Amino acid sequence: MNKIIFIFSLTLLTSPLFAQIEIFSKQSSLGSHVNSPYFESNVVISPDGKRVFFTRENHPQNIGGKDDEGDVWVSEMTASGGWTDAINLGESLNDKSANKILGFMDHGKAMLLHSPKGISFAYNYNGKWLKPTEIEIPYFKNKSNHISGCISSDGRYLLFGMESHGTYGVEDLYMCKLKGDGEWTSPKNLGAMVNSPFQEMTPFLAADNKTMFFASNGREGEGSFDIFMTQRLDETWLNWSEPANLGSKVNTKGQELSFVFRDEAEYAYLVSTQNSDGYGDLKRVKIKPDIVPKWLRRIRFWS
Repeated sequence: MNKIIFIFSLTLLTSPLFAQIEIFSKQSSLGSHVNSPYFESNVVISPDGKRVFFTRENHPQNIGGKDDEGDVWVSEMTASGGWTDAINLGESLNDKSANKILGFMDHGKAMLLHSPKGISFAYNYNGKWLKPTEIEIPYFKNKSNHISGCISSDGRYLLFGMESHGTYGVEDLYMCKLKGDGEWTSPKNLGAMVNSPFQEMTPFLAADNKTMFFASNGREGEGSFDIFMTQRLDETWLNWSEPANLGSKVNTKGQELSFVFRDEAEYAYLVSTQNSDGYGDLKRVKIKPDIVPKWLRRIRFWS
């Protein structure tokens, strides 16, 4: 069936998988139950799509109070489509330093985190998160005060925005792969097509493990940081399609970071400083993604 009308369509035809995402609305805030006068950042959606996890900086209810650089908080979607008051996940996952959630593993039973101590994971036991256990990643080193990242939906790839070995500028995008023995490879720079002499941050890998969204201030756009989309063209993780700006429905004169969504989701979530209650707020835009693995596309076609 032909689509009758859409606001914005971005299509990458250089890949045999034909990735597309359609943007149907401008940004809308998740509201005061989620956002605050403090900086909300680093959004992650739960596997069931019913909760948003994020980092809140310098909030008086953080473990370290107003001097705390970031704790992980969570808000849950209500039956009416609203959001509950965000709550701090507490001392089991947070400490007095900058804490960030990278994503989920084992169908949501394990959470991947980053703190100045490194990368760690925590399991949920009887509804409670246990103390995180550190993960060893060879030659993992961030030289910047900023770091962001995500884990692929199948748990095989870790992507980071950080300043590390072989950087083209400041923060670049890197990838680590989970090996058959359960160990991670050392970070690999994703190359000059996606990285610039400026900052590339908050990578997000879609369900096909090929389509990536990220924020950059090193390309022409609407504001300081804009969200871009690119697609991996081979297995080297060095060859990418030219990054495409997601346009003025997503990007503004402010700063946009952390664009994430679930497969077949109705909304994508992001952080924006435009018209925010604080320095950065959680927003969402209505979307229709068409980014799925080739084998899953075949199943849907014949079903």
